[in-house]
Amino acid sequence: MRDIPSVRRQWKMFKRQLAEAGLDRRELVLAQAAFYAGVRVTWKILGYLVDEEEPEELERLIRKKARGVYAIQGLAPRKRRH
Repeated sequence: MRDIPSVRRQWKMFKRQLAEAGLDRRELVLAQAAFYAGVRVTWKILGYLVDEEEPEELERLIRKKARGVYAIQGLAPRKRRH
């Protein structure tokens, strides 16, 4: 399994990119709040699915969200164009 950075380390990497983009301190604080709110909600949803013992739904959700991440990163296979 690949080494996955912790949430704190992910925030530090994201913060560095935001700082390079020229965001001021107020915008960084807002971005940090949004980042951690997203992480918190994600973990709550995953925790709920684990507690409710719905492994099929959990696997479906992870696969669906992974496709979205791959698309953002440019790693997803391209869709056929008409």
